[in-house]
Amino acid sequence: MNLTKQFLYGWWRQSFCRTRECLPDDGGTIPEVCEKVVCDSASSAVPFGSRICRNGKRLCLLLLSLSVSGLLSCKDDPEQPIYLDYLNINSFVINGVEGVIDHKKAVITLNMPMGTSLGNLTPEITAEPGAVVTPASGVAQNFATTQRYTVVNNGRYRVYQVNVTVAKVQITQFDLQGQVGIIDNYGKKIDVYVPVGTSLTGIVPTIKYTEDATLTPDALTEMDFSDSVRYTLSYQGVDYEYTVKVHYGTPYTIFDGETVAPDWWIAGSAGDINKAWDNPKPSPENSTAKCLTVWRNPGDDPWTGGGLSGLNIDPNVYKVFRVAVLKDYAGNVQMEIQGNGAANQYLQQPYVEAGLGEWQILRFELPEDHGFSQIHTVLVAPHIDDTKTDPNFFGHRMYWDQVIAYEN
Repeated sequence: MNLTKQFLYGWWRQSFCRTRECLPDDGGTIPEVCEKVVCDSASSAVPFGSRICRNGKRLCLLLLSLSVSGLLSCKDDPEQPIYLDYLNINSFVINGVEGVIDHKKAVITLNMPMGTSLGNLTPEITAEPGAVVTPASGVAQNFATTQRYTVVNNGRYRVYQVNVTVAKVQITQFDLQGQVGIIDNYGKKIDVYVPVGTSLTGIVPTIKYTEDATLTPDALTEMDFSDSVRYTLSYQGVDYEYTVKVHYGTPYTIFDGETVAPDWWIAGSAGDINKAWDNPKPSPENSTAKCLTVWRNPGDDPWTGGGLSGLNIDPNVYKVFRVAVLKDYAGNVQMEIQGNGAANQYLQQPYVEAGLGEWQILRFELPEDHGFSQIHTVLVAPHIDDTKTDPNFFGHRMYWDQVIAYEN
């Protein structure tokens, strides 16, 4: 062996050929709780600078292209255990939902009912006798992101990765007498507007919903919609109750991004407003291809958004306004209504955390004593809360669409 090969061989043995405890990999999981590396001189080539025999496999994380040929190879310790059951988490339960546990991959998954807010959930955890779990059972965590739980027992440890999702259970279509319903899957409400004089008895609506869910009454049942009707959507042992209300009247479309898409002017600190942005997440609440958007920074004025003038809306007929909003931060949305005969109305509704990052239908209603004789302007501020001193707020794009006025 020449001097160069002797040097490389000695350096490699000192760096890599030693018995060592496992450390968490990049995913934070440890299926095998100990690891040994042994070396011999076989004929296979070993990438210079690679990490060798990680969890029983050769990981070719090549740092340099240079290889040392005819010198080194690795083999697994035949006595290396696959995993130790005394490091198991035996149950992981949140709000009655039991997690599915894969011990060998050290992964726990839970699928929570739709509408669950993941920001502050408290798990109940059981493990093997003598094991200590950190964070402990009963400690609230933010499961909007992956959380890791470490189990220590008999001087060994394993790290479990916990992934929590929210079930997507929806009514995706509800049509009545040819009229398309307004579906709010987070508020569990459906409103349908039909022409005056339409019969509301003995009607079979057209309903579509999540596959494998059960609807009660079923979609083929004749119903009387003279009053509110309740439907129950059942999925994975959880019931979601919807209220369907049919109204007489014709909606007044202010903006829908497609058939009615006038220009909006900038309000507050908005640097720009785009009325033809691609819908980032089409859904039953907003299925159109285009929508409005502004960028909202922490230091912006709370009323940052957009305004639309030149309207001619009769407030004695149209008193209810609905807007679809999508953003990545929970908080209040404001609709400002301006008109003749009275002071401006500032109406607010919450965009809830349970539907974060999804289109939500928000309903704004003028008070009976609004005093307007005519409405000529509406403004939408997708996040009216002051964020100048909020350390958790981050700048991001916010969207709104389907600005429509209704009779009731």
